[in-house]
Amino acid sequence: MNVHRIITTIGVALLISGLANTNPLFSADTTTTQQRCLGYHFRAGDSLLYKVTSYDTVIVYGKPTFVRNREEFISIVCDFVDEQGRMYVRQTLEHITAKENAGKDSVTRSTSDWIGRTAMFIMDSTGRRTLSRQFDTSRIAMSVGGPFQPMLLPPLYDSLCHTPQHNKGWLIDRLDTLAENGYPHPLLKHFCSYIIKKEVDTLGLHCINVQYAQTGQGSVLSNNEAAQVYSRTVLNGSGSMYFLTKKMIPFIGTYENLNNLTIKTPTSPETTARSITHSEFMLVYPPMLRLTKKHILPTPIPNKKLKKKEK
Repeated sequence: MNVHRIITTIGVALLISGLANTNPLFSADTTTTQQRCLGYHFRAGDSLLYKVTSYDTVIVYGKPTFVRNREEFISIVCDFVDEQGRMYVRQTLEHITAKENAGKDSVTRSTSDWIGRTAMFIMDSTGRRTLSRQFDTSRIAMSVGGPFQPMLLPPLYDSLCHTPQHNKGWLIDRLDTLAENGYPHPLLKHFCSYIIKKEVDTLGLHCINVQYAQTGQGSVLSNNEAAQVYSRTVLNGSGSMYFLTKKMIPFIGTYENLNNLTIKTPTSPETTARSITHSEFMLVYPPMLRLTKKHILPTPIPNKKLKKKEK
């Protein structure tokens, strides 16, 4: 049996057992769908664990193409909700397994300087962040997916969130600090177009599907003893998220990002590269349901109108 898989299984089991204590997500939720707008509705004490599977391709002109498949477990914990409804949320990379290949060389690793690093957000139900920062600002590091990888909790609105309506669309224009992707914090100025699709049934769990297209520009400046590195990107992306209708938390989804990167240091010429990332995420704790491969894709909710029986 694969040693990495055994270690991953044990680590995730211990993490889930720790999250299981007094998790409000196991309690009954009596709020009706009509009382909630589409957005993030975490409660104080909520502890969630997401499995994120990503496929990265990095093309640096003149060098072998770099390919990586990674599986990450990311925890989301809501510590507090204030009187204005703002949520104090922590996001932490708990575990990673990555298989990397550049030319003929291939390696599997389960270590990263980003494991255990925690980003803190103060955010409202629209996903707008009034604070986004790393707890540990003593060490420079970047996430395995890079400074501009897709956000697990992207902003949904510029203003108040909406009651879910099929085919309702809107636009947002945001400047976000991506503390979950690195320190120093990358900045992303982006423009998104959103649309709500039909409610779907995922093995008895009703979900609201939100899809978006994204374009933007990002930058980050890293200073360390070795060198000063300035990176900027022109980004194009898209995503599809499924929110649990009753809980109003992200359940499953996919993200795609295309980054056209420029990297500069004081002692070397400017380097251009292209980075492509496809990510799939799924809520694995609390265990809302048991999914198998044939159950991954949601299906539309059937028409509940019954045909009249022929006499």
